[in-house]
Amino acid sequence: MTTTMDNPTTTHLAFMYGTLKSTEANHRVLFDKDPAGVAFVGQGQTAELFPLVVTTPFNIPFLLYKEETGKQVQGEIYQISERTLNLLDDFEGHPDFYERRKVKAELLTDSEGRPLDDSPKLVDVWLYGLPRFKKSLLELPYLPTYKGDGVVAPKYKVYSPDIDGPLDKYLHEV
Repeated sequence: MTTTMDNPTTTHLAFMYGTLKSTEANHRVLFDKDPAGVAFVGQGQTAELFPLVVTTPFNIPFLLYKEETGKQVQGEIYQISERTLNLLDDFEGHPDFYERRKVKAELLTDSEGRPLDDSPKLVDVWLYGLPRFKKSLLELPYLPTYKGDGVVAPKYKVYSPDIDGPLDKYLHEV
């Protein structure tokens, strides 16, 4: 469900912490349909604390909207077009599943990975998280960063509707 109209001149900053990061399985979602609408800005972390947990048989990372709980979450900050924001809303199921919220993030590096000269720059970014979730998710370990390689978090398993069936049958866990 798109929540805004496409506007080619409007850009946004978006924070990617899970499978949409450059080293992860779903990163292509950022580039496939609007390659000109995405630019990497730098590495960052949320200014606020959030629980970042991994669950479901596919080891999906979920950021939970639970105030003053969790850790500062590390991720990547991108400048994206209005079109890409709409595509991400569709991909993330905003606003019915994930909810997109404006939060503060600390920009730690430039696009080449060089640390910023002075203290981290505070920027407003769009962040996708779960506003509604089972309280049992708060009992899972909170991660400061997600890597679906099986080292930091359990290895991410790509979901295939043809093999795995409807995704809804797995989302009862969250």
